[in-house]
This record gives sequence, structure tokens and C-alpha cells, in this order.
Amino acid sequence: MRRLLTAILWLPACIITIGVSILFYNYRSEFLLEQNRVKEKIKGISNSQISTSIQKVLGLSVASAKANDPAIETVRQYYKKYKSPMRGTAEALVLTCREYDIDPFLIVAIAQCETNLGRKSPEDCYNPFGLGIYAKKRLCFDDWEQSYGTMVRTLRKRYLDQGLITPEEIMTKYNPTSILKADGHWAKCVNRFKKEIENTTL
Repeated sequence: MRRLLTAILWLPACIITIGVSILFYNYRSEFLLEQNRVKEKIKGISNSQISTSIQKVLGLSVASAKANDPAIETVRQYYKKYKSPMRGTAEALVLTCREYDIDPFLIVAIAQCETNLGRKSPEDCYNPFGLGIYAKKRLCFDDWEQSYGTMVRTLRKRYLDQGLITPEEIMTKYNPTSILKADGHWAKCVNRFKKEIENTTL
């Protein structure tokens, strides 16, 4: 009797076991597939959106750091002190100088010596540095910001990168007549005003 009962129950038990196994296998397959989908989504976010977000944050941090450069306020106050027509462009000058790794106070000092910070620049010429102005030749710009870009790039490529670093060295190429006729007055002037800018109180 027991053997007969066992034989009768064995077949349904096998069928149920096989059915449960199939259901479990399908569930596991769907679960693993969904996991892979989630991983791909996370990977996509990591490689694109997160990267973009980080770049945006870093970009804002860099921009914020530049905007908070104390040299900007120093140049602004110095322009104001001498009633320079370049007032309002201090930030543009400093950021341009930082881009080319040049001391902005050196650039301002040159402008002070050449044209009294733009006040003696040729009318409607926007060239406070005397750059490209000699004899009858006159190099002009559309605005002060454009003159900053040209001056800074020129100083970097044709002077600093060539080993002409100090005002005395720069003078030998930028204003050589000062050596012959004025006992190096140009370099002395630049050094004096550069020191004055550095000591500007805010």
C-alpha cells in the first residue's frame, strides 16, 4: 500500500519540482538582466553626466577664484586714484595677465610710464602701452580690452619667453632709446610704479 502511494505521489512531485525550478530559473534570469540594465545606466551616468557635473563645478570654482583675485581690486583702486580712462577694465586686464602668467602690476606700470594709464594715449586709439607707436606709425585698438590682449601676448612671446624678464631687460628691446638718451629712465619708471601699485592700500 505504501509503495503504491509513493508511486502515485512521485509523478506529481517531480512535475511540481520541475515547474518550480523553471519558474526560479526564469526569475533569476530576469533579475540578472535587470541588474545589468541598472549597471549600464549607472555606468552611463558615471561616464557622462557625473563627469559633466564635475567639470561644471570645477569650472565654477576656477571662475570664482579668478573673480576673487585680489589683484583686480588693487588695479581698480589704482586706476581710480589716477582717474584713468581704463576704469572699469581692471578685471579684464588681470584675467588676461593670469592667462599668460604675467604679473598684472608690470603691465599697469608700463601703461603708467607710457601714457599715464591711457590719459595720454592717442585719441580714440586705446593704446596705453605705446606698443607699435613710433615715428609716424600708430597702432590702435578698438577698446582697452583688445589692447590688453595684444600687449600681454606680445610681452609673453617676444620678451619673457626670450629671456627678457626684468624691466631693465625688457627695455633693451621695448624702448632701447631710453638706454642711450635717458640713462635707462624707462626701466626706472616701470620699477617705481610697479612698487607703487604693489603698495596700494585697499
